[in-house]
Amino acid sequence: MNNPGTESGNLKQDSAVSDGIRKSFRVPTDDNEDIWVVIDNKKYPVTDICPDGIGIVFRDDPGFTVEQILNNCNLKISNVMIQNLNGRIVHLSSESGRNFHWGIQWVGLEEKTASHLSKIVGKMKTQLLKDNIIGSVDGTDREQ
Repeated sequence: MNNPGTESGNLKQDSAVSDGIRKSFRVPTDDNEDIWVVIDNKKYPVTDICPDGIGIVFRDDPGFTVEQILNNCNLKISNVMIQNLNGRIVHLSSESGRNFHWGIQWVGLEEKTASHLSKIVGKMKTQLLKDNIIGSVDGTDREQ
């Protein structure tokens, strides 16, 4: 596994490269986590999350289009429900036609909601990093 600290240190020095890098770290969610979003009365599992948006993946094409506005979305993160979020589809990719990966950016967030999302995602990120460090130290990290 690469050392992310070294890579990011090198990228910071190269402004041409760093301009194209996302400013927000997306926290991957586990399959067993209770994190999902409701869009147009349909429930989708969230695969990753950051304070500014989410990623969702599913097998069938739901008919979204890049730049499409999604109104009145509800995001559930464990026991917290954040309602009436508005989003915009900012990304689409597919794995050899098997799964569709969609990136949704929240738009027009109220300051209170943005702060609430930042705190939740910050806790998730801290836990992820803690788990990865402990896994690396005790030998349970099997990534290569």
